[in-house]
Amino acid sequence: QRQASPAAICADQQQPKRELVAMAGPGRGSTLSKPLLEGQTEGKTVDQWDWLKDLFACCLVRPAKFSLSNEERVDLEVLRDRHCNEPFVANSRETDQMLCKIWNVAFPEEQIVDATNSKRWRRLGFQSNTPRTDVRAGRFALDQLHYLAATFPEKLRQLVRQAEELDYPLAIGCFNLTHMVVVFFDLCNDVTVSPVAGASPANKVRLQHFAQLCERSPHGPLIVLHELFCCLLGRLHEDWKALRIEQNANLMDFPKAMQGVFKAHEAFCNVPRRQIADLQLLLIVRACCTYVAVFQA
Repeated sequence: QRQASPAAICADQQQPKRELVAMAGPGRGSTLSKPLLEGQTEGKTVDQWDWLKDLFACCLVRPAKFSLSNEERVDLEVLRDRHCNEPFVANSRETDQMLCKIWNVAFPEEQIVDATNSKRWRRLGFQSNTPRTDVRAGRFALDQLHYLAATFPEKLRQLVRQAEELDYPLAIGCFNLTHMVVVFFDLCNDVTVSPVAGASPANKVRLQHFAQLCERSPHGPLIVLHELFCCLLGRLHEDWKALRIEQNANLMDFPKAMQGVFKAHEAFCNVPRRQIADLQLLLIVRACCTYVAVFQA
């Protein structure tokens, strides 16, 4: 029987304060000072060179025959039927509460009680003064941004500040990441396309690796998907920062960052993962690449 989820998605109760896994510096493993999930990874380390081991594993290990267990199938069905395809009700009280929660976490000194239309929403990375119109792929996109705000408040505030400096729309980037992952794992009921041009859905091996990780998590598949979103957002942020520095990129180049994140996620799914803390490898590889680029320069 699964443990209760460490973060309720739409509750206003006090959330556990955890930080996204910090990127390890080159040349050493990253020890989790605060486990990604309480009680699951304490005392364990993730070697930042595991990505190189994964590369050899992809080349040398013959893929196992595709076969989902009943439990893995149930986990995918739970995501598809209970979470990823919930309709978005723009004018509901719940939507208003989630938008207020996200804003109040991002700007704690400018608290609001109603999510009325305003230019303020552009500071969070919405495209318009009416944030509800930017939630176009269903409620789950807003659920994931809300999870980030409720679970990693300090990280959200940092991302909001830096996104404004780096000139990219944070909220829109979040929604695109959510849709990218949901399409990749075939969790959509409706026919839809990925926001990443040319992106292919997960093959059977990658889908199985994701389903296995969901099954191994004591907190269930929803938390795996939320934590994956948080790590992918961290990767997108760092990739965009690197593009700005290395190529003087502007917003027209943002699809390049999305492409890079998609490829990193696709490669990550080539290898079976034992625990949810392995998601931090998505961040560590970016740190290693940045270190190599600086060293070569």
